Amino acid sequence: MTSVTTGNGIELLRNWYGANSRLIKHKLADGRVYEYDYLFDRNYEVVETTVNLPNGRKKKFFFNRGTLVQQR
Repeated sequence: MTSVTTGNGIELLRNWYGANSRLIKHKLADGRVYEYDYLFDRNYEVVETTVNLPNGRKKKFFFNRGTLVQQR
């Protein structure tokens, strides 16, 4: 899904995707933007995702074999 638009043509959100169809950017109707960075292991599985929040802060999510194990 790249975008969601109302019947009146108002875009509620837009998504951008990178390698392997992973979400890299998410923009909401109010202009807030979330950006996503991924860290992979040698098997190309995601082990860490960093979400860059609209306020400039970052939130990190850590995975083990596809299961969320910690967030900071």
